[in-house]
Amino acid sequence: MDAYTKEMKRNHSTAYYNWWRKRKIQIYLCVAVFLFLVHSIVGAFRARDDGMLDDLEYEIVPSVGDEMHPVNNSPSNVIRIRNDLPYLDTVEEAETSSSSNDRRRNGRKDEVSNMSAIHRPLVAKHNSHHIFLDVGTPYKRQLLIIDTGSFHTAFPCDPCVDCGTHHANSMFYSVSDSSSSRHVTCGDCQSTTSCVKDKYGVNKCWLRKQYTEGSSWTGYEVMDYVWFGNSETEFDFDHIQEEHQRMSTEYVFGCVNSEQGMFKDQYADGIMGLGMSNSKSSIMQAFYDSGSIPSDAFALCFSRTGGIFSLGGPATSAHTEMMMYTDLVTSRHHGKSHESLYVVNVVSILIDDEPVEGGLDGFSTGKGTVIDSGTTDTFLPISVAAPFRTTWEKVTGMTYTNEEQILTLEQLSNLPQITFNLSNNLKWSVAPRSYMEKISSSNTFKNRIYLDEKAGAVMGSNVMVDHDILFDIENQRLGLANANCDYIV
Repeated sequence: MDAYTKEMKRNHSTAYYNWWRKRKIQIYLCVAVFLFLVHSIVGAFRARDDGMLDDLEYEIVPSVGDEMHPVNNSPSNVIRIRNDLPYLDTVEEAETSSSSNDRRRNGRKDEVSNMSAIHRPLVAKHNSHHIFLDVGTPYKRQLLIIDTGSFHTAFPCDPCVDCGTHHANSMFYSVSDSSSSRHVTCGDCQSTTSCVKDKYGVNKCWLRKQYTEGSSWTGYEVMDYVWFGNSETEFDFDHIQEEHQRMSTEYVFGCVNSEQGMFKDQYADGIMGLGMSNSKSSIMQAFYDSGSIPSDAFALCFSRTGGIFSLGGPATSAHTEMMMYTDLVTSRHHGKSHESLYVVNVVSILIDDEPVEGGLDGFSTGKGTVIDSGTTDTFLPISVAAPFRTTWEKVTGMTYTNEEQILTLEQLSNLPQITFNLSNNLKWSVAPRSYMEKISSSNTFKNRIYLDEKAGAVMGSNVMVDHDILFDIENQRLGLANANCDYIV
């Protein structure tokens, strides 16, 4: 490089330095003013958004059928159902922290007092109603049968020795794929005392559950984070994962490695027991204890195509009448307590307006009259069979039968309404389209209320359709209201 070029570079550097020295204060001031303006604008938008969120959180917009139900008859303690947001949480987002576990728990107890019931869609397939349960980190979605007649949640896990191949998910949940999972080991077993080593030398709490119709499953206890999925068609993985991280709670479920009977052939991945229990096997108790839901209650609103599952209260906006309540009854059968069952007291039965005379004592025998969403059909005590048939024939002029019948739509609509009167003057009315199942594309129907239960009765999912039924564990009562269960809450 020649001397002239060096001199020119030196002159340019000196000129630039002098320019910077004279103007740096002005530049600093301009940058500071710019940052201040940006900060002010962002702050204004955040304040506006916070105000909008506050309005959504606390303002209740009335609509037809809206109601507020006191709990324990105290007007200051009410269950409020938000009317304007379809299937959305009503919980403010927890503050972000460096620990994912802290994010799950941060501020939950403070939020509970501001929470409304949380709603999730149900899926109706193969004569059962199902809920999506997201399990683990990252979550793995399970499609589970809703069952108020049991209290264990279980589904196949990988590897499974003897599981069906027709489930909704062909890829099973894997303990090793979830960073938040852990095996429940000896000394911590929740629902069993059987703790043995598997072929890999790992101590596991093994359990086997058998159901009334003969199906069963065998598995071992696993603890992981669980929360309810919002839709069959949602694809925003990041949003779902964030909600799962914020709302999920640790829960011990059955990791199934062998299925028998209907469990092996069914479409659902597994079963979610919602039975009434204070044990750690109760999924509702787990969510309530963790502060994820506002009260120890849930509601089921079944339609023929799906429905609404509500956590912490009823789906009030779907109601077409005020909800009425009856006390739950503690059932004892052969000296054994069945506190996990939802049992009600049937006082009388009407076929249209004609009362069924006699045989009603059979409803309170055995386990009593059990509300069981996991049973498709309804079974009344055999003691009421003769008077029920007599009254039916008097009202309809037809013989009562559970055989297939060919009916026109007019004949179907002219069949009588069946009303079960429960304690506290609660009327549970069942329309013919609920108890008569269409079994083919032609006009062939079958009556699914049977009169052959040896002791007690089972109110199955068919008589639950078109009602929002509140299972209020906290206050030991059952609420019922006619409802449009396809309504978006």
